[in-house]
Amino acid sequence: MKRLAVFPFLVLLATAVPAWAQVPDEVIEKIKPSVVVIYCDNGTGTGYIINARGDILTNYHICSASSQRWVRLYDGRKFEATRVYVWEPKDMVILRLAPDLSGDRKPFPYLPLNDTMWIANDSAVAAIGHSKHGLWQVIKGRVKSKDHYVKYQPTILYGFSGSPLINERGYVVGLNIGSDNRDISVEQDGFYSSAITLNDVQEFLDYFYGKKTVAKQEPPVPSIDIFADKCVWQKTEEGQWCRHE
Repeated sequence: MKRLAVFPFLVLLATAVPAWAQVPDEVIEKIKPSVVVIYCDNGTGTGYIINARGDILTNYHICSASSQRWVRLYDGRKFEATRVYVWEPKDMVILRLAPDLSGDRKPFPYLPLNDTMWIANDSAVAAIGHSKHGLWQVIKGRVKSKDHYVKYQPTILYGFSGSPLINERGYVVGLNIGSDNRDISVEQDGFYSSAITLNDVQEFLDYFYGKKTVAKQEPPVPSIDIFADKCVWQKTEEGQWCRHE
């Protein structure tokens, strides 16, 4: 009789332990259309759209030495892109898509910043990016520390640089820059992913939008890259490319 009395109690304890919260899949699916693939001479990376015009925030190191940059959107459209604003010490750059003179450019889904967002240690986060294993991959994790960077586990993969780090509500809380193990995603002591803090991202965008003009250190600057004034559509099996001439 004692065994029968104990067994249900043990089952009750097991079912009462809550699972760790994660960023919901439905939130991630809404975010994916705002995330882009960036192709350049020296590799690929990730970025995300920050406004309705289609400007893209990503890491400076991804295409720092490239003469050409291409962006692929979630819907398959592809555009050549140019740098319009750079903050090299903070490893951030804003890319602008080549102008489309066809008059048929669709609206761009984008991720606005909410500067009131904050995250605590052990908060649920997710990164959406690209690697050799596939595009628009999702890595869910938890925040471990917040100092100069947001540190979280598990590790993100090579190609995730420039991807947004989002919270459970779908708000951007950081810009991913890399991890301690980029070949495979691992969750173990000593291996972390790193993201630029929301404060630094917000400061960069404040400069870009003209809300801030004075800096204590090296401020971001407009890029010398310029556009030609024509966009030429090239159809391929993967979609349409917009190339300026």
